[in-house]
Amino acid sequence: MSPRKLTPEEILDLIEEQDAADEAERILALSDEELDRELRQAGIDPQATRERGREIGRAMQAAEQAPPAADGWVTGAPPPPRSTPARWAVLLAATMTAAAVGGTLYAVGRRHKPDEPPIDALLDAGAPQSPVLPSNRPDAAPSPPTHDPDWKPRAPPGPPLK
Repeated sequence: MSPRKLTPEEILDLIEEQDAADEAERILALSDEELDRELRQAGIDPQATRERGREIGRAMQAAEQAPPAADGWVTGAPPPPRSTPARWAVLLAATMTAAAVGGTLYAVGRRHKPDEPPIDALLDAGAPQSPVLPSNRPDAAPSPPTHDPDWKPRAPPGPPLK
């Protein structure tokens, strides 16, 4: 995969960042006298600049050492990020387990029990008809059982259809 092409604005930002970093390195390499001379040439008072820098430094140190305000927006460090892939793996494992258990229970409940007669045999024997099973409706088409090779369709109860 090739790297994304930078926009002209992004290229300009990178050039400006590099220029600022180079200038900071150059300034850090200057002696105090050289730095004072450059500040005076730019029209800046070196003593006032140093005092302002000390004020900013003291304010930053005080802010770092002060305890967080109780009514502030942030009262402590944020919690560490959770492992999203691990959460998805646990969720997937739970889903697959539930599907396997549910499928097993369904299959056990639906399997044919060899010691029970088929539903059609119960209907022929005069057993009460269950309203839940669609094969008990008089207009339902009979379904061939898979356990009896001699099975033949029977006529629906009631008068013959014309």
